[in-house]
Amino acid sequence: MPLNATPSPRRAPRATVAVRTVHLARTLAAISPDIAAVRTTPVYTDVSGHPRTATLVTLDDVDGRPVAADRPAHRAALAALRRQFTLTDWTCPRRYDVRTGRFVPLAPVLPPLELSVEGAR
Repeated sequence: MPLNATPSPRRAPRATVAVRTVHLARTLAAISPDIAAVRTTPVYTDVSGHPRTATLVTLDDVDGRPVAADRPAHRAALAALRRQFTLTDWTCPRRYDVRTGRFVPLAPVLPPLELSVEGAR
């Protein structure tokens, strides 16, 4: 590699990723044993000219229904995800599956067809 070249980031070894996945699964199980998935959604607000971004967290069970949990549980789940995925872009909706350890972006929500085509007519 030339001296002025920027080194490419290395991927973590599989064993490290597996240990982190198990650790995060145990952390989420300690918050609530019913958690099977965690969904994060960015929420943008502009109150009195001060733009702010917050993250809405939904804890889901195996059937996809929300788990009854209090605010500290949601905050703890978000903190655990942020510790695990430090380089993640938090400006798009994402879903973390506890069983697989995958944290994937969700498809963007599109407007209904009649609303998007209405301006083109």
